[in-house]
Amino acid sequence: MKKGNSLLEVLVVVAILSLLLTVVLPRFSYIQKYKEKRKIEEICINTIKARRLALDSSKTMTLVFRENAYYLMKKGEEIYQSKYGEGISLDQAKEIRLVFTRNGRPDNQSAQTIDFKGKHDKYALVVAPVTGQVRWEVKE
Repeated sequence: MKKGNSLLEVLVVVAILSLLLTVVLPRFSYIQKYKEKRKIEEICINTIKARRLALDSSKTMTLVFRENAYYLMKKGEEIYQSKYGEGISLDQAKEIRLVFTRNGRPDNQSAQTIDFKGKHDKYALVVAPVTGQVRWEVKE
C-alpha cells in the first residue's frame, strides 16, 4: 500500500508545470503589451477629438494630463475624464496642460511632446507645434 508520491513522480509534475509556464507566460506578457499600446492609442484618439472639438466649436479646449488620468476642459469646466490604464503613467511633470486654440493649434505654452511610461515600453504623444497634428510613438 502506497502512502505518498515518490520523488520521481514529484519531479515529473514539476517539469510538466515548468514547461507549461514557459509557454504561457510569454503570451501573457504579449497580451499586456498589446493592451498598453491600445490604451496609448486611445489617449491619442481622445487628444485628436479634443483638437477637433476646438475646431468645430471655435472654443479653446484644454487637456490636462496628470499622473494617472487626463481631463478635457472647456473654460475651466471638466467635460471628460479618463484613466490611463493599469501600469501607464505620466513620465515627466506632475501635470501637463495641452491647450488647443479655436483654430486647432496648440498655444505657444503647451507641451509638444508628452511622455508616458508603461510596464513594457515608453511612449510619446507628439503634437506638431504649427499644425496641431497628433500622433504617438514608442520611445527607445
